Amino acid sequence: DLNTSRQEQERKIMAQVSEQLSCNPEKLYQRVLVLVGEGWNQGIVGIASSKILEQFGKPNVLFSVEGEMAVGSARSVGDFSLYDALCYCSSLLTKFGGHKLAAGMQLPAAELPAFEEAVNGYAREFFPEMPALEYRVDSVLFPEELTLENVESLAGLEPFGAGNPAPLFLIENARIQEIVPLSGNRHVKLKLRAGRCWFEALQFGVGTDEFPYFPGQDVDLLVSLDINEFRGKRTVSVKIKDIHPAGFDVEQYLLEKSEYEKFNRGEPVLQQFLRSFLPTREEVAVIYRFLRAHAGFQGDLDMLYIRPQINRLGYGKYRVALDVLEEVGLINCAA
Repeated sequence: DLNTSRQEQERKIMAQVSEQLSCNPEKLYQRVLVLVGEGWNQGIVGIASSKILEQFGKPNVLFSVEGEMAVGSARSVGDFSLYDALCYCSSLLTKFGGHKLAAGMQLPAAELPAFEEAVNGYAREFFPEMPALEYRVDSVLFPEELTLENVESLAGLEPFGAGNPAPLFLIENARIQEIVPLSGNRHVKLKLRAGRCWFEALQFGVGTDEFPYFPGQDVDLLVSLDINEFRGKRTVSVKIKDIHPAGFDVEQYLLEKSEYEKFNRGEPVLQQFLRSFLPTREEVAVIYRFLRAHAGFQGDLDMLYIRPQINRLGYGKYRVALDVLEEVGLINCAA
């Protein structure tokens, strides 16, 4: 019962975060996301902050406002030290603590706008290029290696934790055969084929209406492995940590996304990127025709970008094309 209650409160926080970002999409261009809610459970905002970090790949701080005070929980990525950032903003805080990648703090609610400006000022001064969320691939995995014996052998590496993360494996060029909704369409199970091998993988926290891939598409999967026991039967459990179209150039995508966000913050952008971000009329039409054919798109804009007919444009050009379509009133990106 306690776990069910926690999950429900977590979903409510994430829904309110999504609504805030829909109403204020310019927040997503900030180096550090600062989000505020009334009466959020202080024991759950840290979990929500971790989910936001995975979703947007950015340091973030979630504040729960109780009366005149705001209590926050933060998560970070790479070399961006939350502790150093909070020391920089310490004159605004009544108390704070933590370390490089996780921290907590308290301040008067009236100081929230000043804190948001200060923490992003720190990031702007010391991190002209913000670190991206990265995963370490421990090994490339072939589907025929998904055996109970192999997965059981990983237990010799335990215990897993912050200093010894559970291993992650890359499965390349797997073709999606079927997408099955689970738990009231809160999660999906993928049935995949790679070569002559068939296997299944689970992705949590996304339903079929938000899942941007389709049967017949080839994907690369970053996965963790575990043993599932049900009614006395033991099977290999494959859980998706990240997924991209097969051969997707992640490095170029992150580079263009960073430059596009700089452009929207009014910061200098290299001329080579500015030129490459300009779409032709036909390239804008490609996106518009796709949206019309699919009656729009519900979900994160980066999930729309990975569609094969769209990601070949390049991320910067894709986002500028969306801006153009929204400016002339043909789409609404904040809906």
